[in-house]
Amino acid sequence: MIERIEEDSIGTLKISDDKYYGINAKRAMDNFKLSTKHTDMEMIKQVARIKIAAANANEKIGRLSHQKAKYIIKAAK
Repeated sequence: MIERIEEDSIGTLKISDDKYYGINAKRAMDNFKLSTKHTDMEMIKQVARIKIAAANANEKIGRLSHQKAKYIIKAAK
């Protein structure tokens, strides 16, 4: 399994390279019991649309690299 190292203010974590999530999502999964309740699919779709729009806007103004924007958009789709 190929892993990447991500870093935040707490430290570093290894994350499987085939995962789209980052260090914050990994910490949440490790530290909190996830509910068995499901979120409404329409809400998930709309949050993904917001993430795509934000990635495009932040890339356009130079706050996000093209590569990161591409990955965010791929994950959201």
